[in-house]
Amino acid sequence: MAENYRLHKRNYKRDNGEEYFTWWYSCWENGKRERAPAGYKCTIKREAQEFVDALQTRRKNEKKKAAEATALAALPEPVQAALGITTLPEAIPHSVIKASRRIPTLREYATGLFLPLSKYLRRQEVTDGIKIAEETRKGHRGRLDNYIIPQWGSYPLVYFERPDFVLECHDWLVDIRRTDGGPASGSLRNNIVETFSITLRSARHDRLIKNVPKLKRFVRMSKRQDTLSLQELERLFPASRDALAGIWTLEDHRDNQKVGIMLAAAFCLSVSCGLRSGEFRAIIRENILRLRAPNGTPVYLILVMESIHARRQVGKLKKATEAESRARVVQASGRTIDILDLWLAESGIASGPLFLFRGRYMTKEFVNRRWKAGLEQAGIDTTERRLTMHSARYTYTSQMRRLLSPQILQEFTGHRSAEMTDLYDNPHLEDLVRQIAASSSAEAVEKFWG
Repeated sequence: MAENYRLHKRNYKRDNGEEYFTWWYSCWENGKRERAPAGYKCTIKREAQEFVDALQTRRKNEKKKAAEATALAALPEPVQAALGITTLPEAIPHSVIKASRRIPTLREYATGLFLPLSKYLRRQEVTDGIKIAEETRKGHRGRLDNYIIPQWGSYPLVYFERPDFVLECHDWLVDIRRTDGGPASGSLRNNIVETFSITLRSARHDRLIKNVPKLKRFVRMSKRQDTLSLQELERLFPASRDALAGIWTLEDHRDNQKVGIMLAAAFCLSVSCGLRSGEFRAIIRENILRLRAPNGTPVYLILVMESIHARRQVGKLKKATEAESRARVVQASGRTIDILDLWLAESGIASGPLFLFRGRYMTKEFVNRRWKAGLEQAGIDTTERRLTMHSARYTYTSQMRRLLSPQILQEFTGHRSAEMTDLYDNPHLEDLVRQIAASSSAEAVEKFWG
């Protein structure tokens, strides 16, 4: 790393008092002091240095290409034609492209999109208050590099304003395959459409095109999540402490019952409160509230305020912004709190994170692996059923859909729309029969004949 770029730690403190740090860099650029994060919440010095080295190399190349492009653009058009100059160098800054009065190709324009310090990401954060998650940024960048640029990179941006481009793009997406050669899913096609649309909207913002085509979206072909029945939930979360530990403890000398009780409490919290995987992993002791209603009935509330992201980093909830935290409150049942209290008694946790494995937040892969193991040890048939960790959230929505008002359920799940709640509704027929039998609908049904 050059002397001009220096790394330093920046210390932070969470609301619960826990201290942590991330790597930042400082340098002098164009006569101004620049300070910025060395990557997304980076805590490893080697990765921070690689980030800064790549940043310095990219800036050096950009300056070189900008100087070349400026020199070429300054040449009279007959001279350019005589020299055979038909395209400008790749990755030219937008200001240089505009100065040359030439419409760039998609490759030229998109080369700098969705990089860590790109103008589009900074514009989203400063103007709209939206900070794109690192996984989302990498996904957009990967779809540009692997699908969009190889197919459409040589086309000038004005080409995408043509009326027939929408049909042409749709036909291309129908025939597209994954990078490994496998068949593409509807979700992959829709993700490519989203990346393409964002790219063209950014080009319109930079006044390089006037209209953004409305690309067609595809039906999601992936199978919906299946749900667990009440009988299966009883098998997963028995009342006995030893039976509960037996379900969630692996038959492995490296595992122990304490880990099993922790996972039982975490998974119970997820399935009975509708929490996402990243949400229940980020729960802290202070998020569990024990209150009493005016009539003396105990009321248990869970504050859902943060989520675990890539590299086990604690961050905002899904689709949260600086202006809208998306924090919510979910009411828990007494049985859920009983299982949670088993873990609190085992661990003695008085404050801070509740669900740490070997002193660190659990990864998404670890959670999915242990969830699957628990289903197998409970003897639950998963044949031709999609029961991933996210099926816990489907189970909660399906069970509570007929017990809570639509507004309350939407508040508890954090869904923005009733349509999303409908998508998660996938009840078991036997549970539906039991709920109808216990309801007061019989009187209304009898009135059918007057």
